[in-house]
Amino acid sequence: KIERVVLGHLSRDCNTPELACGTIQALLTKCGKLDMEVYCATQSEISPRFRIGETDPGPFQPTFENGFFQASSCSRRPPGDAALCTAKRLQQI
Repeated sequence: KIERVVLGHLSRDCNTPELACGTIQALLTKCGKLDMEVYCATQSEISPRFRIGETDPGPFQPTFENGFFQASSCSRRPPGDAALCTAKRLQQI
């Protein structure tokens, strides 16, 4: 179930957070999605962390790397090998 819409990469010249959020909120209301949260990320502030799914609380918080890819020897390689390791990991999916 989708609980939240996060808007990002808004143009500073052609859009405002108020306009973007208002537009999305109006569309969600029209579709009967009255309980959906709308958050607009800004270019000048760090966004809060959002809980996604039913992750058990604890010391482990998945990241892109360990959430989608199995740990491998790539994590111990020099930084210059990062692109090669990423390509190998993508082949595993």
